Amino acid sequence: MCTLFLIVLAALCPMLAAAGETASGKTEPAPAATDWPVFRGNPASTGVAAITLAPQLSLRWSIEAGAAVEATAAIAGETVYVATTKGRVLALRIADGSILWDVRVGGGVLAGLAFADGRLFVGADNGRFAALNAVDGKELWALETEGQIVSAPVVADGTVYFGSYDHGLYALDAAKGVLRWKYEADAPLHGAPAVASGLVLAAGCDGILLLLDPRTGALRRQVETGDHFSAGPACADGEAWLGSMEGNVRAVRLSDGAIVHDIGQEAKLGPCYAHAAVTESTVVIATRRRQIVGVNRATGAVQWRFRTGDKADASPVVSGSTVYAASDDGHLYGLQLETGKEIWRFPTGAPVTASPAIGRNVLVVGARDGAVYCFEPAKP
Repeated sequence: MCTLFLIVLAALCPMLAAAGETASGKTEPAPAATDWPVFRGNPASTGVAAITLAPQLSLRWSIEAGAAVEATAAIAGETVYVATTKGRVLALRIADGSILWDVRVGGGVLAGLAFADGRLFVGADNGRFAALNAVDGKELWALETEGQIVSAPVVADGTVYFGSYDHGLYALDAAKGVLRWKYEADAPLHGAPAVASGLVLAAGCDGILLLLDPRTGALRRQVETGDHFSAGPACADGEAWLGSMEGNVRAVRLSDGAIVHDIGQEAKLGPCYAHAAVTESTVVIATRRRQIVGVNRATGAVQWRFRTGDKADASPVVSGSTVYAASDDGHLYGLQLETGKEIWRFPTGAPVTASPAIGRNVLVVGARDGAVYCFEPAKP
């Protein structure tokens, strides 16, 4: 049975580093609507950008980060934040890719980055979760967990949520790093949590979708599927969509936990390591069966498939009527949302497992050879 640990703040203060200020001594404003501050763009993890890029993109700049980039970038203001599997975290100027600061966090970074109120949140595979000053990269506070962190953090209402392989779903005060609550699941938490419909949602490797109270961590409901989850939920309009490692995709109604769509083995989707992208009409799934799939959100029917040359572990994103998706085949693709027709591609020359980030009229993505690419709309 899962156990909830409610922690008294005073008891935990000695365990945490004190929070600091930005270099200017002031707290930076919250992310603008045109930013990409968290792994899937927003707390609900829809994977849908707030801006519309022109479908055809051109390369603005690229840099070499020195090691594989598997973590999804964060975009805030005029800065892009990226991290490598060797623990290097970089702040880059959007305009030209020049380095603003460059620090090491100890463990390798596989989880997507998150930005809020002048702080950059970084989870590492050594189990350490830290907040850095977004202005200069200096550590503000840190918390040690007992398992690797692959789950990308999400920030909502002053709280940062993330999962760990120690089975814990953590809720920390984003400013000070004080533990507000920890929910202990029955399995590691690999995918990113989501915050939607007054709930915090997390999908465990044991196939259980957890619906928790964001203030207390109390379990509101759990939905057992019998599968195994690597991806986390993507939420919109009172539903959570997520695919399993067994290749099943489900839509769960958050009000009562009912499964309203269950796309099974007959659809031949393949194992889903990536998070879904959920738009008003279409849910986009990337799978290890070398395909990107568009699902009709109203009916649950597969409406198109796009074949890639290798497995697709990068989570797709949507900007306007274009899907941007990547694959281990060394390509970044632009597809029509309604039909799946290819309209653009870029050869990275190396597998891409990081998901694209879209904000400030650019798309940023890293590759496993250490390259980081920044694209802008192509000029006529």
